[in-house]
Amino acid sequence: MRKWITLMNGMWAIAVLAGCAATPSNYLPPLADPPTEVHRTGAFIWFDLLSENPKVASNFYSQLFGWRIESDTTVEDYSIIYNGDRPIGGIIRHENRDSRAAESIWLAVLSVEDVDQAVTTARDAGGKVLEGPIDVDGRGRIALIEDTAGAALILLRTAGGDPAARKPRTGDWLWTDLITPDGDPVQAFYKQLADYQLEPLQADDDAYHVFKRSGRTQAGMVELKWQGIEANWLPYVKVDKIDKQITRARELGGTLIIKSGDAAVIMDPTGAAIGIQE
Repeated sequence: MRKWITLMNGMWAIAVLAGCAATPSNYLPPLADPPTEVHRTGAFIWFDLLSENPKVASNFYSQLFGWRIESDTTVEDYSIIYNGDRPIGGIIRHENRDSRAAESIWLAVLSVEDVDQAVTTARDAGGKVLEGPIDVDGRGRIALIEDTAGAALILLRTAGGDPAARKPRTGDWLWTDLITPDGDPVQAFYKQLADYQLEPLQADDDAYHVFKRSGRTQAGMVELKWQGIEANWLPYVKVDKIDKQITRARELGGTLIIKSGDAAVIMDPTGAAIGIQE
């Protein structure tokens, strides 16, 4: 859990989820196979990478984290990311028509109890509904929204249950930070959307807060009012040795954005920012 920024503008990705979800087969692979029938409401359960160049992205992440990335034969232009035998995310090919925007972006998926109700709540709380809700065979009911500061977020009620919780292993998702220029309205938004309570990580630290739900910490929030910083959700991957991972990322064509202590943010060769932490 650290304070970071991402320097990319991912607004071109707004409509991609709908484009993928609305494929002719109207199918996306389930997040849990076999089904768990358990819903971890309020938890971030999946991340999808939207990319113009999935081949380059796949090569980078497979060599950096040891992920296995396999094309899904049931869905065109969609691959599943495996850490060991566990699916943890996806990669979607997307043609970027805006040359001014980043080529890739990670989108966080939030588990909700009722997508339709969550969409109504998001709209009433000042957010925007960008797509949905729609039913997607295999995956569940889904919507794409923006919070009051413009951070995009996927809302999902899985058809067969969410991936089971486990202690993060090397290569697993470790954490998620909301980077935002407007803390107070965003805090109110997520309190209504997900029943999150915002608390400072430390009593004397006003710069970094954590979102809690039913006493359980779910994510972090960094308020940055810097020009050019877009609101976004930034995922982190657990690694063994931070300096070794940074060196390897650079060798593979990635870029170090910022490092502090045992954590860092890097940008992959296709333009997507991602956090790493021991």
